[in-house]
Amino acid sequence: MVSVGFVGTGINRIHMKWISQNADARIKAIASTHKDQLAEFSALYHATPYEDYREMLDKEQLECIYLAVPPHVHGTIDLDVLDKGVPVFIEKPVALDVTLAGKILEKIKRNNVMTSVGYQWRYYMTGETIRDLVRSSRVGMAEGRFWWPGIVEVSWWKRRNQGGGIAVEMSTHLYDLARYFFGEVDRVYCESELNLRPDHDKEIDIDDSIVSTLHFERGTVATISNTYHASTMDISLTIITDRGTVHYDEIEHVEKVHATMCSGKDCREIRESVNPYQQAADTFIKAVETKDRSIVRSPYEDALKTLAVTCALNISAKEKRPVDPRTLWAPFVA
Repeated sequence: MVSVGFVGTGINRIHMKWISQNADARIKAIASTHKDQLAEFSALYHATPYEDYREMLDKEQLECIYLAVPPHVHGTIDLDVLDKGVPVFIEKPVALDVTLAGKILEKIKRNNVMTSVGYQWRYYMTGETIRDLVRSSRVGMAEGRFWWPGIVEVSWWKRRNQGGGIAVEMSTHLYDLARYFFGEVDRVYCESELNLRPDHDKEIDIDDSIVSTLHFERGTVATISNTYHASTMDISLTIITDRGTVHYDEIEHVEKVHATMCSGKDCREIRESVNPYQQAADTFIKAVETKDRSIVRSPYEDALKTLAVTCALNISAKEKRPVDPRTLWAPFVA
């Protein structure tokens, strides 16, 4: 049975749920600076609690670690965890800038650590079906939406120097999915504005409206829009191919996800049959047990490329020019 340690009790609570249901894993220790959450989850999962993650790393014999901390906390904590030498699951975004992520990747390679990053949408069954179709077709264009209904009420999320903005922190899932479907991005252009900030919340300095254009090496062009002021959630991707049109809808709603594939007037619908969080957790535990890294769909090196795309969008919006994301990740990725 794989002994698992957790650093962080925010989004990690979802990962704990699925790890606790995996017959081949057990939650052995949890580290968090949030004392109430630490007490709650350590009691729930009968795990040893630690207020200092370094103490957990020193005392516990762990076979893998889940690391999920706010974006601006990445850095020293990642390097410390990687020194443990065991497989690590790291939540997205892996850092706020590509240079820091590159430093972390160097440690991963030096210590030969197996990694998986929390881009769970890659584990949807519907996504695999779409990816197979896309990879066997000529794709003309795609249009994506990440429209979120409301501000996330945590202080770091609202600050660019702590969360990175909605492209880096939130809608990164959709940019990653586009890379997973269409391949590498060789050019982006982005316009963004902060127009809808509530008068009472001066803490917000991240843009609330983003429209981006992406060009992929294989020739596909795409637009993706992002906002956190939508009336209702709309997270979707429409793809135009030489074999028809694909509508991928309700991507964030696990129980509602579906894809509609149309060729002319003939359409067929595919309903999702797996929970991507559970699938990602089960896959990671299996990879740890079997030492088979090939089954992990989002290793750190690949996730760094998604970070580069979203950081390139921020650069483009600021400097009003197209940016090639490959120039950001090329110094670190073989």
